[in-house]
Amino acid sequence: MADIKKLIEELSRDTAKKPVFRPGMVFLKWEFFSVIYGIMVLRFIGLRPDIGQAITNHFYVSELALLLMILIFSLFSCVNLALPDINQKKHLLHLTLIPLAALVLIWGIEFLMQKEELAGLDMGGLNCTTCITLAALIPAAFLFHEVRKAAPTRLRLAGFFCLVYSGALGSFILRLSEPQDSVIHLLVWHYIPVILIGLLGSLIGKKMFKW
Repeated sequence: MADIKKLIEELSRDTAKKPVFRPGMVFLKWEFFSVIYGIMVLRFIGLRPDIGQAITNHFYVSELALLLMILIFSLFSCVNLALPDINQKKHLLHLTLIPLAALVLIWGIEFLMQKEELAGLDMGGLNCTTCITLAALIPAAFLFHEVRKAAPTRLRLAGFFCLVYSGALGSFILRLSEPQDSVIHLLVWHYIPVILIGLLGSLIGKKMFKW
């Protein structure tokens, strides 16, 4: 009996010294992967030819900054949802809504300033949606693999944020590459598909993250 107690104490000490899931380190690891992946894709498809002029456009820069915030907050939500439910800071899962609301406001202002017609609905924009989806595949596979190794309990939300992040990353990359600033085009062919991809993620997450 004494030997069993001693063994239990040793195992407890070993477990305490080796935490399984460190949120900060995991976040940095996943973010590092995303940055390297984004640079590699941009080296392949190239920056938009008018990038020098584009960065003088306040709306464009604001859009990129808000997209970056959406990426950070949605990735944080992925990390948070990968933890056991008792450790989750549920109120922080709504952080992604803040830059999203700001982005909608900017779209509205820019739309009124541009006075656009519905020409942005040209079916050629489907190529953009395809590019975003293809760019999101590898980050999505990586995140699903990583989250599945942890202990998610809110399966639909975990899947949703995994694919929202992946889709937003694809959209961010394409915004740096494609010289297209039509609000209607961006809304229909860039951002609505990201939300739809996220909804698909909630369905996939329910099946993939089962214990």
